[in-house]
Amino acid sequence: MDYISVIQDSVETSVNLKIFKNIEEASSAHIFKSELIKLPLSIFKNVKNFDPIRLQDSVLKAYPAHNRPRGENDIKSVKFYQKQLKQNINIHPIWLIQQNNKYILIEKEKYIYMLM
Repeated sequence: MDYISVIQDSVETSVNLKIFKNIEEASSAHIFKSELIKLPLSIFKNVKNFDPIRLQDSVLKAYPAHNRPRGENDIKSVKFYQKQLKQNINIHPIWLIQQNNKYILIEKEKYIYMLM
């Protein structure tokens, strides 16, 4: 797992979402002010920019044909992460920012594919 590229992607996304003013501010927050915690999947029903339909129990329910922003790559990603989770392989962390008791998903390209 390439943690550096994961952090870089998250930093860039947080600047693009205007959560931070610039790369330096975002990098500092990611490095010095973040913590790794486990959150229940139920929290994602309240994440500001996350579609809770993605938490369905099947790939086709989570990504119906009319709602696949990345086409077949959405299905491939779900199947990949399902396999990883079933084999108890660690997947990279998901970056969230908490603001005013609400969460914002930072990794838009890497949605939570934790479908069991």
